[in-house]
Amino acid sequence: MPQQFGPIEAVHKVRYNDNVQLAVQRKRAIFRETFSYIPDVKGKEAQAVELVGKSQAQRNAPNNAPTPNIPPSHAGIWVKPQRLTWGRTIPSSTSILTATQYDSIYVQEGAAAMRRGEDEILAEAFFGNRLVAQDDTGLYTSVAFDTANQQIAVNYGAGGNTNLTVKKFVAALSKFQDAEIDIDHEEIYCAITGKQNESLYAELQVTSKDYRNKAVFEDKRVMQFMGVWLVPYSSLPKDGSGYRRVPFWVKSGMHMGDAMPLETMIERNAAMQYQPHPFMEQWIAATRSEDEKVIEILCAE
Repeated sequence: MPQQFGPIEAVHKVRYNDNVQLAVQRKRAIFRETFSYIPDVKGKEAQAVELVGKSQAQRNAPNNAPTPNIPPSHAGIWVKPQRLTWGRTIPSSTSILTATQYDSIYVQEGAAAMRRGEDEILAEAFFGNRLVAQDDTGLYTSVAFDTANQQIAVNYGAGGNTNLTVKKFVAALSKFQDAEIDIDHEEIYCAITGKQNESLYAELQVTSKDYRNKAVFEDKRVMQFMGVWLVPYSSLPKDGSGYRRVPFWVKSGMHMGDAMPLETMIERNAAMQYQPHPFMEQWIAATRSEDEKVIEILCAE
């Protein structure tokens, strides 16, 4: 048997890892750059961010009054990293050299699957439960997304159900302003499918020039509108009524971290007739820190 079908050498493992890392870098990360990064995520659970609550300063206290001792109002937001894996045996008829090349399916397909898995984990964090720990106990509770206050109805500003509209866009920004979020300095994003892009693009063509001038277009895609970056993502979830759940968020309200960056290995699998078996593994954590910084826009398609 030729040498290329023989043992898995260290050079094969290094080549495979290098090519996978390069392939992942070249595949666009949809949400990674739109989240705040959590450094040093370790273990099965980790604190992502500490929220500092509001307190009220005393006014016109008399000189002989006791020194203020305002109780703290802090809460920790925790994350549980999730594991991503991918693997596939290499048939004995395929050489290790071929399988570890950059353009092989064992590199490209695996890298694409890992990147999609990361996007899915981050997308789930928009409306998933938060793990909120109070300082006085250190114990955390699972808190559901606040749909009562952070949701824009599917028929908002219209006589019937609509897709993504200018009115819904303005309403989302107004919610941020009401929550005292500095929309002039925050990075704001909205994830959309092709249907939402089509709806918003069509409306901007017939609406007032003032609104059109606040949009950035590229090949019939709305790239930015009213200072908000549009993020294309075809796998946004739907609710029980079939309406698309469109997330509208500020970067400081969403967080992600690498509990274990992507690693690869290739060994012969005794359970699969000793065929070479490439394997990829990655641990990722993601969460929403404050409901006030994420809005759900319901859209009818």
